[in-house]
Amino acid sequence: MRRPRRAPSIQSAPTTRASIPPACWAPPAFAPSSRPAPKPPAARWRTPPLRGAAGRGGGPAAAGQRPARRHGSRQGRRAAGAEAAPAAGGAAPAGDRSGRRPGAAEPQALIVAGLGAHRAGAKAELEQLADRIGALLVTSARGKDMFRGHPCNLGIVGSFSHSAARRMIDQADCVLVFGAGLNLLTMSFGHSLPKVPLIQVDADRGHIGRWHPADVAVVGDARLAAQALLEALPPGSNADRPFRSEETLRFLRDFDIARDFEPANTPRTVDPRALGVALEKLLPANRNLVYDAGNFLGIVPYLSVPGPGHFKLTSDFASIGLGFGTALWAWPRRGRTRPPSW
Repeated sequence: MRRPRRAPSIQSAPTTRASIPPACWAPPAFAPSSRPAPKPPAARWRTPPLRGAAGRGGGPAAAGQRPARRHGSRQGRRAAGAEAAPAAGGAAPAGDRSGRRPGAAEPQALIVAGLGAHRAGAKAELEQLADRIGALLVTSARGKDMFRGHPCNLGIVGSFSHSAARRMIDQADCVLVFGAGLNLLTMSFGHSLPKVPLIQVDADRGHIGRWHPADVAVVGDARLAAQALLEALPPGSNADRPFRSEETLRFLRDFDIARDFEPANTPRTVDPRALGVALEKLLPANRNLVYDAGNFLGIVPYLSVPGPGHFKLTSDFASIGLGFGTALWAWPRRGRTRPPSW
């Protein structure tokens, strides 16, 4: 008698660059650094069930926490020292309401916002949170230009980062993510963010840890989570915070993305980055941009939009031509400030 066959188990194999079609790779001009790729985790971390009243609709809820990772870098050691500070309910030193150890280094936080944060209307709250903790602001590609005009805006994180953003992001010692999935291109295959403690906030628990592990998971609305943090954090001064120093602000203020590259024009071709710089000056400021797949994706950082609602990236399948239908749909709505279902 033949033994019955066992059903195959479904496992999530770690994704590597070799398994990604060449069309999905980041453009050469925005290739990540040559640091060795991190080892894939032995098992995918899953968010445990919510506990407590907050998980039953009372606001953003802490969904779980992975064991603390060991950090050998200078930023990691600083973060580890911050984790040794008294808990929220413990006694803090006299005259210090923050709970941080006396003499501890000021944090260098980075706030990452995605399309989910834009749809939640969390722009103002995230900017206030960044000002409260002395953090820098950055977005995913789909959250493009959400913080445009803010003095601490670094633009896009990942494959579309410019040199100033990469330099400052690498100095962060903790990362707060709101409404961003942290997929392969956002993470530049694991190289765009430093290996420091990461907090991920998302209204959909399935998005947390799907592409990149999180140390702390918070299931909740991005705007409400930011408001809760603002209420919990005491006001302070950014005078001694490295990311808000006069030197950092002057560096960001003087940075010009148009001079961040050497045009690689040929007698028959034009560098897409140089084309983007020229179009940025020619096109009206109130614009809707639709991007297709292809080598010209490198133009994304050089053309600005009023906000994420004016930007559509149609390269989900890495198939050239997907942008035509989207652009034709947007054309009759060109007189509107924002397409209603963009």
